[in-house]
Amino acid sequence: MSVKPAIRKQRRILFLLTPVVFALLCSAVTVKAQVRYVHEFHQDLSKAFVLAMASDADTLVVSDLGQVWQLGPMRFEGARNKTVVFEPGVEIEAISGAFPRPTQAFFGFFNCRNITLLGSATPIRMLKEEYTKGEWRHIFLIRGCSGFRADGFALSDSGGDGIEISGNTRVPYSEDVVIANCTSINNRRQGISIISGKSVYIRNCIFSETKGTMPGAGADLEPNKPEDVLDGIYFENCRFENNFNSGVKLALHELNTTSRPVDIRFSGCVLSNNFHPDNPRVPAEITLLSSPVNGVKGKVVFEDCVVENNSNMAVYARKDGDAYQVEFRNFLVRKTRLKPEKPLVYLEVPDYRQECTAGGFLFSSFYVDDNLPNDPLVVRGSRMGSLKALRNVNGVITLRGSQNPAIRYINYDPELNQEVGLRIVTRNQED
Repeated sequence: MSVKPAIRKQRRILFLLTPVVFALLCSAVTVKAQVRYVHEFHQDLSKAFVLAMASDADTLVVSDLGQVWQLGPMRFEGARNKTVVFEPGVEIEAISGAFPRPTQAFFGFFNCRNITLLGSATPIRMLKEEYTKGEWRHIFLIRGCSGFRADGFALSDSGGDGIEISGNTRVPYSEDVVIANCTSINNRRQGISIISGKSVYIRNCIFSETKGTMPGAGADLEPNKPEDVLDGIYFENCRFENNFNSGVKLALHELNTTSRPVDIRFSGCVLSNNFHPDNPRVPAEITLLSSPVNGVKGKVVFEDCVVENNSNMAVYARKDGDAYQVEFRNFLVRKTRLKPEKPLVYLEVPDYRQECTAGGFLFSSFYVDDNLPNDPLVVRGSRMGSLKALRNVNGVITLRGSQNPAIRYINYDPELNQEVGLRIVTRNQED
């Protein structure tokens, strides 16, 4: 499924739903008489938006004024109990030259509570070509918020992320966040970054064509400090495709055993053609990292997910064997264009000098529906002997055809393995 057909399909669905949602909202607020139109608050539309969010109205309507809404950076501090309905036909674009500071966000939500944004595939565009320095001019910046929902937006061309979810100095994480039916395309740093969040649900979204500054992933979960939280992070029915870096990157090296255990799940997701040839990092559709020692505990699950059209590895990990466990459940690799020198799964020593372990994987049901040109799984140690054990790697990887069902070890003695029961089999063997 290409990005454009997905957007068109999404637009049709949202246009069908929006009149119903809008009618329900209007009927619900008629009694309260608190519906206000954003443009009525001020002639300067950016200021009107800020004033409207600070008003007593519980429902705000962004009207189709017959022209694009030209807006500058907006900061919503402590807004409460607002539903914002974007009428069909509304388009929003950043004002040229309005973001001189790299830390300015387009829609910045700080310490807000119970905010709902309802779009109808509403385009919100920034001017990426203007942002040649910095990486933080995000479109939706959600910091220290609770009860935040955004449904039905096409976010593109930011100087940073399409969406960032994080905490701040007052609140350590954002909580109860739902992002649904959104596309995040051609953003400079990430499609979406989750720095610190609890009960975050990302549903039916597309993250594509991220490029401009590192990392450049579709989705990057990257806490900044041990106190950050990734508890109840759920991606459902999302696509990650054509990104400069991995489709999904879990950079959890700043968390440790003192941190709250992570709980992350990807369900029904598709990763396709990620990692650009110009990217100098290790190429993979999914990248999994932790602190080399004392890595954060918890669990990460990829369930009913597909990797397809990949020229690079499906999974690359530099992860402490005692850190969070990764489970692949009903995971499929297909239509791979894997290069001969690349394995499908690559487990690398977390630190080449410091003594450490690697592992923590359960391949409950991992299927490869292609003939591979290389070994399906490689474990790389260090010539300095820093990899003391491959630990806790179990399950079954099932290959199609009569390929060599072997694990290849580099600079590591498999006699050091601990609780490693992984089997790699061909479909004929199982039959």
